[in-house]
Amino acid sequence: MPIRVSFFVSEITASVQRVSRSFSSRLLESCLKEEPNGRLGARGRPSFPTNPDCLGFLLPDPGCWGIRKTTIVSFRINGCARYPYSSGGARLPRSPCFRSRVFPPLFLLCLLLALSATAWGATGENAHDRMDECAKIEDNTVRLKCYDERSGPTPAGKGTESYLSKMWDLDTELRHGGFALRPYRFNYILPYTFNATPGKEASQGSGTGREIQHQEVKFQISFKTKLWQDVLGWDMDLWVAYTQLSFWQFYDFENSAPFRETDYEPELLLNLRTNYNLLGLRGRYIIIGLNHQSNGRSEPFSRSWNRVVANFGFERDRFNVILNTWYRIPEDGRDDDNPGIERFLGYGQINVQYHRDGHLVGFIIRNNLRGHENKGALQLEWSFPLAKFVGGYIQYFNGYGESLIDYRASANRIGAGFILKEW
Repeated sequence: MPIRVSFFVSEITASVQRVSRSFSSRLLESCLKEEPNGRLGARGRPSFPTNPDCLGFLLPDPGCWGIRKTTIVSFRINGCARYPYSSGGARLPRSPCFRSRVFPPLFLLCLLLALSATAWGATGENAHDRMDECAKIEDNTVRLKCYDERSGPTPAGKGTESYLSKMWDLDTELRHGGFALRPYRFNYILPYTFNATPGKEASQGSGTGREIQHQEVKFQISFKTKLWQDVLGWDMDLWVAYTQLSFWQFYDFENSAPFRETDYEPELLLNLRTNYNLLGLRGRYIIIGLNHQSNGRSEPFSRSWNRVVANFGFERDRFNVILNTWYRIPEDGRDDDNPGIERFLGYGQINVQYHRDGHLVGFIIRNNLRGHENKGALQLEWSFPLAKFVGGYIQYFNGYGESLIDYRASANRIGAGFILKEW
């Protein structure tokens, strides 16, 4: 089955490429016309049609030399479409699609899917070979043991370590001890993200007055370690965690590709191990802790706040539901870097995840729960296997509070990249 799926995905990818090439060639032929005498104009420029949609979509810079009829992709890579003009010399908007906007993330997405399909197919072949090896064993007991070992883990709750248990050392018989770095939140890098609405706050936050680009790199580093296991002999552990989220204007070459924003978030967490049922879900932990988040910048771009957090973890088979709540520690109005931040980030969020065969599909949703000036955020994410410790990762975010510097601005961002698997 995995081999068939891999072949099917490969065929779809090849078909999309053929259609894309055909569409690109026809569209370019219809938009770029030679002069009546059959020759290119001065400086190698073709004459242009009068269709403004066509002009704004495809036309090259009139100062670009050596233009030839080719596909849209090579046209753009050759750098011939930075500032399109009409035949009359009127400047038209830049292409909304093919200049470092839609093509790079689509290309990266197709590449990740192709790698995922290849890895899936290879996994299926290896699994089949391993099962064949078990079938050759004559001893019944040894053969059954071989099948059990090579068939992979069973779903959570069937005698194996669940995702939440692995992340927080919840099962006594499977504990890993302390003083070792573990993943906390996701560790990922999105080499290309596109934010359709960077917002005024983001532009002001640059501190230079320059225009913030829609495309940038986004990555997160997050880990934790256990400081004290079985605190005072009770079923609770003391952890310290650290998360760093960065937004990098990597494609702003004219300004030396600056980092636009980096948020730092250390936490001290007391994890109470629990085991109760609520609405069909198994409650695995309650975490009480202190959270500090800041961007480490000076005024007027400094952003920071302190919170008391309470998190609740639930699971059922392959589903995880994590409820994060917080209360902001009040600050004096003169020292408040984030006035009214609760109106944008609210007082909590819900994180739902589904795990299966190395894939993770999830969403995070938060809301300020206000009827008037209701604000919130939604994050959708999907990770899939590529290699032993690395997976593909696609993330979509829409709403407020993606970063501290522009918590008042609503972001609409999609990106694709890679995620580091749990270790």
